[in-house]
Amino acid sequence: MSYQVTPKTSIAAHLIAAYVQWYDENGAKPYISFNGKHVDAPFLQQFIQNGVLILNASSIATSNTFMVDHNFVQMASRFSGKEVSIKIPTHAVLAVYSPDIQHTGINLASIKATEPKKPTPPATGVGMEHETPKKDNKVVNFTPRKPK
Repeated sequence: MSYQVTPKTSIAAHLIAAYVQWYDENGAKPYISFNGKHVDAPFLQQFIQNGVLILNASSIATSNTFMVDHNFVQMASRFSGKEVSIKIPTHAVLAVYSPDIQHTGINLASIKATEPKKPTPPATGVGMEHETPKKDNKVVNFTPRKPK
């Protein structure tokens, strides 16, 4: 029996969606910052500053069209009174935040850096020693208990 699970998908898309929804539900404007290198739409290039594009992802700004999956962040938004469809790769998201609520937000760079790059072989056997990092980054060995 194995206790080790290797994720098949990134958690980033789920976190982006959850933060945007939470901000919106609490009356705060959710903003998403994107790496400007991954923004292909020519009309958005004028809004990129210091290599970063920041978009308001609130339900009002996007007319409830905000969607995110493992490949793309998609929404419709108004620029100079004209509604435009936006589609940017999910891996281009740098952060989700709201200036309306202090001390919240998520830096997606830290999440992406900790996700496994390739699947690791599953652990086998019950009672096998595993290593788990502590808060101070020291490694601690522990032995899982046998399921009852």
